[in-house]
Amino acid sequence: MLTRRQALCGLGAVSVCALPAPALAISDRELRLIRPRTGESFQGTLVRRGLFSHRLDKEALTKVYWMLRDLRVDKAREMDAELLDLVGRINARIPDRPVQITSAYRTPRTNRSVRGASSSFHMKGQALDIRVEGVSSSLLCKLARSEGAGGVGWYPRRNFVHVDTGPRRDWRG
Repeated sequence: MLTRRQALCGLGAVSVCALPAPALAISDRELRLIRPRTGESFQGTLVRRGLFSHRLDKEALTKVYWMLRDLRVDKAREMDAELLDLVGRINARIPDRPVQITSAYRTPRTNRSVRGASSSFHMKGQALDIRVEGVSSSLLCKLARSEGAGGVGWYPRRNFVHVDTGPRRDWRG
C-alpha cells in the first residue's frame, strides 16, 4: 500500500511526464543592449537554460560587464545576475527594440560627481538607468514594475527609468 506522500510524489511525476514537449522547454534569455554614449551594443544569450541546469556564457558576460562599466574611469565589475535577467525580461516584452543603457556601474567617485545617492545600487552593480527608443518612459516604468524590479525611478523630463534589484520602492525624479 502506498503512503499519501508516495502517492502525491507519483502523481507529480505523472503530471510532469504527461506535459507536451513545449511545456518542458525552458527558453534562453536574450539580451539586446545599446550604450548610446559609446556606440557599443550586445545581442545574445548570457545563460543557456536547461530543464535541470543553466550554463553561463562567460565570454558574453565579460562583454556585457565591460559594456556596463563606469565610462569615466573605464572600470568594469561583475553585475548582478538578477538585474541582467530583469533587463532580459523587459527585452522580451519589447522584442523588436534594444534597451539603451544611460548609466550602469559607477565607482564611488563617479557616483559622488553625478550626485547619486550615497548608498546607490549603481555602485554595487545592481542598477541601470534605461530607455527604449519609441517607448515612453511611463510605459517603460510600468513594464519594469510588472517584471519585478526592486527600485523603479521614473525620470520623465530626462526620459529614462532607473531599475535596480534592491528592495521594492518607487519614486519620480
